[in-house]
Amino acid sequence: MTRAAPGGARALLLLLALLAVASPAAAQGPAPAWVTRRPVDREAYIGIGYVAKEGRTGGHLARARSVALADMAAEIVTSVSSQFLRKQVEDASGFSEEVKTGLKANTVAKLQGYEQVATWEDDQRFWAYYRLEKAKWEELRFGPSSRARQVGLQLYEAAEAAARQGDGAAAVGGYLKALQAVQAFFGEPLMVESGAERADLVDLAYGALQRYVTSWRLVPAAGTIRTVAGAAPATVDATLATEKGTPVGGIPAGCTFSAGGGRAGDPGTSGPDGVIRCPIRALGVGAASQAVDITLDLSTLVSPDDSVGEALQKLISGVTPPRARVTFEVGRRTVALAVTETNLGQPVAPAILAPLARQSLSEGGVTVADGGAPHTMTIAATTREQGTARGMVTVAVDVNVTVTETATGRQVYAGAYTARGVDLNAAQAGQRGLRAAAQQLKARVLPELLRTWR
Repeated sequence: MTRAAPGGARALLLLLALLAVASPAAAQGPAPAWVTRRPVDREAYIGIGYVAKEGRTGGHLARARSVALADMAAEIVTSVSSQFLRKQVEDASGFSEEVKTGLKANTVAKLQGYEQVATWEDDQRFWAYYRLEKAKWEELRFGPSSRARQVGLQLYEAAEAAARQGDGAAAVGGYLKALQAVQAFFGEPLMVESGAERADLVDLAYGALQRYVTSWRLVPAAGTIRTVAGAAPATVDATLATEKGTPVGGIPAGCTFSAGGGRAGDPGTSGPDGVIRCPIRALGVGAASQAVDITLDLSTLVSPDDSVGEALQKLISGVTPPRARVTFEVGRRTVALAVTETNLGQPVAPAILAPLARQSLSEGGVTVADGGAPHTMTIAATTREQGTARGMVTVAVDVNVTVTETATGRQVYAGAYTARGVDLNAAQAGQRGLRAAAQQLKARVLPELLRTWR
């Protein structure tokens, strides 16, 4: 028998070792129970993740750990304690998943104190099992959340005091800022003691906010206002008060026309007496029934410089403050119309401005009468030659418009404007200028007059 050389034996062993390293890993025996069935541990949060092996590049553990920690975070987030938060985020719109995804990502970023329990792999997958004791997690997390709870509790109690004193802006702002102080911890219990009550801070602040706002009444001074075209009141008023009659001041408001196309200004906030004054810039033209809505905007009581997460935005949107509507029943004005048109001293026939003036007034809700009307509108248009250049003549048209009370002669409006026409001779240029003046009268002058006529 020939004995193998020692050097050859060593080479053979080295070759076998290299082949073993290069070969795919075989399964580590049968899969453990935690791979096939998720463990139940009342004392800890569990995270299990697996990844497909990608060639022989390694890094399986790091990728499986990331999946396992996301799995653990999802288990933590499902324990959101506030019933109000759950109610707001779990709706049919799918927003629930968006909010939970945000909370989970926030939780993953802050996870610490976990330990690796086991790993297992077969030819295709790599599994990792992690565990985090609930007591350790609470100990680690309740440091920051405890401080946030204290701040939130102080804001909540200050808001309660403001509500008792009738300071609506401070109360609502305080409740919202109490929620804002703890929004980073919406995914965990936030128990506090306020007086003799022990409850979740989100429940306390959001519940108090809802009760306070739903106790408000927003009552317009007049639900229906009868007026005529162009004669809108300067303001419409509504009073904001609690159901017990306590005025609520400092609440931001808004005014918008929901029908009729009118224009309203910014009312600012409710006054100390609870009154909101909505400036009416103009009624819409031609609409017989118009409406302006007076609303409250609570979201502006949270500083725009502060961050407001999706969950808190959803909570704020769930608070429904009262609103008021004022309806305008717009009747038609009646005016007597007198129009004179001359072109270079000669009467214009057929009239150019008069037909368009009648049309514009009618579209603006004004009835044109031959006489006996409470107001008289006078329109006088005259032309004058301005000069000749390169064989073309320019003629200016001066138009004066006045409105007076027929009975007293008091002037309620006076305006003037100039148009121009250019043609080969002065008469034709005057005709062009009168047509331009008529278009300005219809499109701009009379509509503006009606919007500002009070």
